[in-house]
Amino acid sequence: MSLRLTQYPFLDYAAKYWGAEIVHIESTEILPKLEYLISNTAALEAANQAWSLKSNRYTHWSQDFPRHVPALVLISAFDVPDTLRYMVSKGHAVDDRGSDEETALIRSAAFGHAKNVQVLLELGAEVDARDHMDETALQRAARCGYEDVINALLSKGADVNLKASGDWTALMSAVSSVNIDAVKILVKAGADFKAETVWGDSALSIATRNGLEAIANFLSDQGAVLPKGPAGRRASIIASRKGLHQLVRKLTANYDTVADRPLQRQSSRLMEGLNVIQEEEIAASGIKRLEVSGADSRADDFLDALEETNYSIGFSKRYEVTEKLGRGHFAEVFLCSNRVTGVRHAVKVCTNVENDAGKRKGIILEFKALQALQKNSHPNILRIVDLFADYSLKTIYMVLELAPHGELFNYIVAKQFLPEEQTRKIFLQLLSALDFLHDLGWVHRDIKPENILLLEEETPTIKIADFGLAKNIGTDTEALGLTTTLCGTPSYVAPEVLAESRERKYGFSVDIWSCGVVMYICLCGFPPFSDEMYSKDFPYTLSQQIKEGRFDYPSPYWDKVGDPALDLIDNMLVVNFRKRFTAKQCLEHPWMREVTPRILAEPIRSASPEPM
Repeated sequence: MSLRLTQYPFLDYAAKYWGAEIVHIESTEILPKLEYLISNTAALEAANQAWSLKSNRYTHWSQDFPRHVPALVLISAFDVPDTLRYMVSKGHAVDDRGSDEETALIRSAAFGHAKNVQVLLELGAEVDARDHMDETALQRAARCGYEDVINALLSKGADVNLKASGDWTALMSAVSSVNIDAVKILVKAGADFKAETVWGDSALSIATRNGLEAIANFLSDQGAVLPKGPAGRRASIIASRKGLHQLVRKLTANYDTVADRPLQRQSSRLMEGLNVIQEEEIAASGIKRLEVSGADSRADDFLDALEETNYSIGFSKRYEVTEKLGRGHFAEVFLCSNRVTGVRHAVKVCTNVENDAGKRKGIILEFKALQALQKNSHPNILRIVDLFADYSLKTIYMVLELAPHGELFNYIVAKQFLPEEQTRKIFLQLLSALDFLHDLGWVHRDIKPENILLLEEETPTIKIADFGLAKNIGTDTEALGLTTTLCGTPSYVAPEVLAESRERKYGFSVDIWSCGVVMYICLCGFPPFSDEMYSKDFPYTLSQQIKEGRFDYPSPYWDKVGDPALDLIDNMLVVNFRKRFTAKQCLEHPWMREVTPRILAEPIRSASPEPM
């Protein structure tokens, strides 16, 4: 056959131009001859074979063609709407297909024959029929930027967001066609510009990587962001190499301002306290600062609030307070030692609690949470020792296990950033503790470096602290949404917490988002979201950055960090909490499993040992 093809180049001609002149012949003249061709199965298959010839031939070229392709599909490659109408009237099935699953509508769309498409749709062709690669007529038309065909298909209800092989979408095909008008048509029709392929590309990353500045700018203006995985990073790097610096500045945040200054401490906020990023919502709500309202937060008097806590009296008789260790949301923290045993502890001292319902509620809720967790202890959760109250001084004392090396926050500031190995050890413990909490129905709601304490620096060994915002929402998988309070710490809070009050529903996944922020900070020394990055080129407030998941891994700060670590962060900082990793999934991630988690099996030596 190869020899025959060489000797008879008309086969080449047939492959390239078969039927090309059909559009110039009157239908009355061509129809009888067409019927004769269709009636001859061998001739029809030969025509199909010639049509399918590839320019790069190989030994078995004569076998490389789809089988049993219907005549209607063959003819639809040409702009002959009247002929198609005639053939359907003669009994040819409008959605008939061969072994490649291609219908007449799909082939017509692939060649940009808008009139064919309109006729076939009028005759009842399935608008979203798929071929063997799961491509639809809309995706074929978008691939070549055929605007008329795209409009015709959309007018008949074509699904703009169906995915072909590899999760490729019509919008991605339109971007590849370099036709911005086709892109605009699909976006207007509701195309999901956030959709990603199985390898992590989006319409925006495809446009950026290929230097399609106008299309990339348009998609960005519609709210599209670069994917967080390697595909997004690769796109921005390639665009920079092509000299598209203005586009890259628009698509990526400038972290230089944030990276050049020490990590900033932030306080936790309850309800209206998040007004740093939601001033308008709080103003509209009429809630006063530090006011606690509702059935769960009424301002009980001092003794009533302590009634269920089984508190003790005589703190100063049992403990001696020495140096100040720090200050939390509700209280100051001091070092203290047992006057009898000499064992050192930390004590949270909350003063003026009679007049401040917020303080009183916060420290008592924290005590109750830690007390409940004592029944099923975890080595990486700070242990509660005792609770004291002094009515005359209007003061509550909460005695806690001592973490002698202080906050992870200070450790990061001192080191500037942590290597992957140290970060991995910290997160094996942190995520193990969160997995434990979530299994018991508890959500912490304020994971941040200030609330992660160090028992040892070398290993390092950590404890989760500050349960003032913790809440038990139950273990039912349907429990998501049982908590709706606007609370947390601005830079660490999850997108769903920032939703409008009527739509605000969240659960365990808020802790995973906060973990993603903390892990980001550990590895580079600065946060992924910050109001300081707001600029003309990057006009997004802190709230918008969080809600839209706008963050990057800027060079050179992240050059030393491997892709597996970034992939884990990407799966924690997912805006859609239903797609966000759970604590268990994080622990099973390849980056977490690069070393045997021996640290979880090793006993932790406490600086405040429990009494025998």
